[in-house]
Amino acid sequence: MLITNALMLRRLGANTLPDQLDALSDALVSRFNSDVAPELLSRLPTETLPTAARNLSAFRSRVSALIEYSLINLLAGFFKSGDAPELHVTHNVTNQFGDFFIRNSDWVPELRLDVKTLHDESAEASARFDLPIGEVSPHDDYLLYVSWQWSTIRHDDTTLMIPALLGALFIPAIEVAKERDLRQVLAGGSFDSDGIALAQSGNKDSNFGKVNRLVHATRRDADDLSPRVKKLLRMIDIQERADELGQADRATLTAAGVATSDMPSPEVTASTDEA
Repeated sequence: MLITNALMLRRLGANTLPDQLDALSDALVSRFNSDVAPELLSRLPTETLPTAARNLSAFRSRVSALIEYSLINLLAGFFKSGDAPELHVTHNVTNQFGDFFIRNSDWVPELRLDVKTLHDESAEASARFDLPIGEVSPHDDYLLYVSWQWSTIRHDDTTLMIPALLGALFIPAIEVAKERDLRQVLAGGSFDSDGIALAQSGNKDSNFGKVNRLVHATRRDADDLSPRVKKLLRMIDIQERADELGQADRATLTAAGVATSDMPSPEVTASTDEA
């Protein structure tokens, strides 16, 4: 009942919900890497990937979408078999923020969550969060950041490639939105009357909300920077070095407070594939 209680208390000033959600991260990462990815998202090392930039980008987006769907289904299973069977997790089939909703027993949405996948070769272009702050619900909207890279595993006596998760982090969307908008102003940008970000030129800012443009350089070590945003920065920094560091850097992610998991086999290694 911990999640259920946190949902009820979040509007009363006792917001333990971020910590309760983050407590699920380790299990999500572990189950994805050990069960879901090997069984449903694996390929042989000899199966080639696209090389043309346009095709590669579309392929990477498809893999990221499959990761998102898998995590949503895993979370639904955790609630049903755990301490919150009265909660429902549904994909977003409406025209509003979020990839999925957590609904109460009456099917009313309690939380809207958006999954942001970070791949080691496309982090700058991916995971954009540009929802105007006026449309963010402080109590109800969350982001789930997950980092991944292609890795080699042994599964059922076969060498396979999987999109292995390196880490996961739940964070209230309002915390990211506030820091993102502050960065926009500090960088010389502005907003129009509808909350749309404008570059210094006065034109729409096409880079607004990109994952590497959420926190201004002068704010990275600020005392009032949200602890969860600090974790996100460390997650991004480590993800960008994932190819160089490989799986050995899971310890660094753990030390940063980002949920990680052991891979399905001790023989897992970072891949050098061009995806």
